Amino acid sequence: MSREGEKRLYDFFVKEYKRLKSYVHRKIMSISDMDAEDIVSDVMMNIFNKLDVERPIENLMAYAY
Repeated sequence: MSREGEKRLYDFFVKEYKRLKSYVHRKIMSISDMDAEDIVSDVMMNIFNKLDVERPIENLMAYAY
C-alpha cells in the first residue's frame, strides 16, 4: 500500500470515527461502547488489509458502511 493510501485511510477514520461508532450503536442497540469501538477498529483493519494499489477503493465511506 502506498503512503498516500495509508494517509487517506487514516484521515478517513479520524474524521468518521464517531459517526461509524454511532452507526454501530444504531444497528446493534444493546452494544457497549467498547464493543462498538472494537467493531469500528476491525472494519478499519479489514479495509487496511484489503487496500490494493492496483484497484483502489474509490468511495471509502460507502465501502466502510
